[in-house]
Parts: sequence; C-alpha cells; structure tokens
Amino acid sequence: MAFLARYSGRTLDAYRHDLRNLFQWAADHGLSVLEATRPHLEMYRSWMEERGLAASTVDRRLSTACGFYR
Repeated sequence: MAFLARYSGRTLDAYRHDLRNLFQWAADHGLSVLEATRPHLEMYRSWMEERGLAASTVDRRLSTACGFYR
C-alpha cells in the first residue's frame, strides 16, 4: 500500500494494525472498505468506543483510516 510506504518501525506497525482492524470490522459487517461512507466510519468509531478503547486510540485509528482514504 502506497499510503504506508513513507512510514517505518513502530509507526508502520501501528498503522498496519489500525488498517487490519478497519478491514476486519468492515468484513464483519459485510462492507467493502472501498465503499465505506462517513456514516460507516461513525459506526466504526462507536464500535471502538463501546469496546472501551481509549479516546487517543480511537482518534489514531480514525486518522489512519482518513489517510488511507485520502
């Protein structure tokens, strides 16, 4: 993925994990990642918050998703 090409080390590992998480969530909900819309990402945010993830983790994962879609 070109999006990840500029990163290395722990940052790369974290972003890979974030994207795997997003892709798995989408698959679990019968959604193609490339067809996701803002409401889908808001549902993803709610799902992460319901799981008790820290706000900083939720924000980083959403930031990673935004970079992927950009």
